Amino acid sequence: MTLRALCLLAVIVPVAASGADDPCTAFAWDVHTELALLVGNAVRLRSGTDDSTAPLIGKAAAYRLALAHQAAVHFAADPGKYSDADGRFAGLVKLHIPRPGRYRVSLDAAAWVDVVAEGHVVPAAAYTGSHDCARLRKVLEFQLPAGPATIQVSDSQADHLRLAVTASQYRPAT
Repeated sequence: MTLRALCLLAVIVPVAASGADDPCTAFAWDVHTELALLVGNAVRLRSGTDDSTAPLIGKAAAYRLALAHQAAVHFAADPGKYSDADGRFAGLVKLHIPRPGRYRVSLDAAAWVDVVAEGHVVPAAAYTGSHDCARLRKVLEFQLPAGPATIQVSDSQADHLRLAVTASQYRPAT
C-alpha cells in the first residue's frame, strides 16, 4: 500500500466511525435541514395559551418556544396525547400554509405535537425520531391544506424547546 493510500485511509476511517457513532444520523430519512435549523440561532418566542394568543411563525426558521404550564393552555382541539401530571408544559403557535403539501414539524425535545387545520386535527403522515440525539428529537410530517394552521405542543417535561417547520422533501412513488 502506498503512503498516499495509507494517509487517505487514516482520514476516511475516523470520519466514517464518528458518523456511525452519531445518534443524529439514525433517522428514517434525511433530516440535515432540520438539524441545521435547530442547532443554529433561534428566534425566542412565548407560545400562546389559546388560539387568540398563539404567535404566528414562519417556515424554515427555528424558534425557541417558552411553554406554559399545560393546565393553563386551552387547545384548539383535544390533543392526541394528554397527561394531567404536574410539571407538564404546552403551547400553541400559528402558521400560514401557502399551498397544500407535506410539511415537517421538528422538535429538539420530547413532546406531543398536533396540527389543527380546517377545524380538525390532521394526523401525522410520517414520523422519525431519535431518543439519543440531543439536537433533534423528532420530525413529524403532515399533509396540510393551504391556509391557517395551529401547531399544538403538549405533554412536554421541559418548559421550553426548539421547533422548526419545513417543507417536506417527500415525493410519492409513481
